[in-house]
Amino acid sequence: MEKKRMIDSALTERMVHAQKLEKGGDYMTAVSEYKSIIAENTHHREAHLSLGYVYSLLGKYPEALKCYESALKLGSDYLIFFNIGSIYYKTGDYKKSVINLERSRKINGRFSLSTLVIGLCYSRMNNIRAAEENFQKVLSMWPGNRVALTALSIIYFNQSNFDKSLELVDRLIELNQNNFKIREFKSTILFRAGRMVESAAEIKNISRVTDGCRLYNDFIKSVPVEVLTDRFGTIEEKIDILHEKAEHDSSSLISLSLCHLFKGETDAALDYLFEARKRLLN
Repeated sequence: MEKKRMIDSALTERMVHAQKLEKGGDYMTAVSEYKSIIAENTHHREAHLSLGYVYSLLGKYPEALKCYESALKLGSDYLIFFNIGSIYYKTGDYKKSVINLERSRKINGRFSLSTLVIGLCYSRMNNIRAAEENFQKVLSMWPGNRVALTALSIIYFNQSNFDKSLELVDRLIELNQNNFKIREFKSTILFRAGRMVESAAEIKNISRVTDGCRLYNDFIKSVPVEVLTDRFGTIEEKIDILHEKAEHDSSSLISLSLCHLFKGETDAALDYLFEARKRLLN
């Protein structure tokens, strides 16, 4: 009995050491240590789980799956089924992924990650209705889950349900005002909904706050005035001529947009660009 306690204590110390190696990013040494522990005690479930997790981090999914299946033989819980389901998701076997994730959810219905990955699986299988239902379940448990919010907003956008899509996008923006990809998406939704003025306003807001746009605007404003003048007249004269043409010529709107851009008048440039897009769609 005393000898067994000593062996167990030594294995526990080695597990702690292996976990430190893993956390420190020394994955290959951690793998060797976990394998060594399993060689001494094939029933060490935690070592099988940890080895599977490291293999997953390394992208060695078949090896990870074998480890998780070995751990499953020693005892089941919602996390082991979630891990197996996640491996199948990563390897593109979405049906097997759903089977295991449903087992995880059956054991612990409040573990929202299982439901989230189920939604992603159904999206990959093009079962949009099932995906939508699962993303909605995630948000009922975890209202701020960005993956579910983003996925649902895209689903509603593709269904031309622009109001619902905008509602979810606004929630994403509340979570992160600097999420410029989402704000660009909001502009697209507004444009598709026919709300051109709001769409343009959103693009203008983005242009004022993004580093890239700020740098570009600063560059444009730094261009010497002489550059805006040539033998065909000053930039202001060109703008006056293009204003007259723009009433009947949509291409003049693009030229107007460029002229205002080179004057450093980003808002005006965007207005003419959106007007040109609107005319092309009509």
